[in-house]
Order: sequence, then structure tokens, then C-alpha cells
Amino acid sequence: MGKFRSKTLVAAESEERDNGGMIKVEAQPIALSLLQAAELLGVHERHILNAVRSHELPAYQRGIAVRVLMTDLVDWVREHWKPRQPTKSRQPRARKDEQHAD
Repeated sequence: MGKFRSKTLVAAESEERDNGGMIKVEAQPIALSLLQAAELLGVHERHILNAVRSHELPAYQRGIAVRVLMTDLVDWVREHWKPRQPTKSRQPRARKDEQHAD
């Protein structure tokens, strides 16, 4: 494969027709820089770099450009991040004067 055409490789993910019947193709990135991956996940770039250095997250290098594949990033999140647990609804506490009313 040739050089990166832009900062991110893209692949067509979905097609849909607009009101005029024209097909709109939405491009989704398949490879991200470490900064792009960090921004996508809302974490500091250092967090992604540490995952790459520890071989938790596969990365690919061409020259000085380091990229992670979107699929590897999704797999890494699923494997290393904990799913958020549903929050328990808080029951209102009984007031002190109600506790000793018996």
C-alpha cells in the first residue's frame, strides 16, 4: 500500500440515499494517529502511548507516522476498560425524627 493520502486512512462504512435519491457514502477512519485515538476516547495521548509501548494496543509504523487501527482500538477498549455499572437509585433517607417515632 502506498503512503497515507491524508492523516487518516478511511474506508466506506455506510451508504444511504438522500431525498434526491443520490447515494451518500459516509467515510469512517480505519487508522488513527495516537492523538486522534486519544481524542476519540477522551483520554490523554500519553494513555494511548503507554498502551502501545506495553503491547496492549497494536500499532503500525511507517517512517515516523504511528497509527492504530480502529478495530484494534475498539478491541482494546473492550478488553481493558470496565463497562460502566448502572447506578443504583438512591432511596431517600428517613429523617432522624422519623427513625425514633416507634
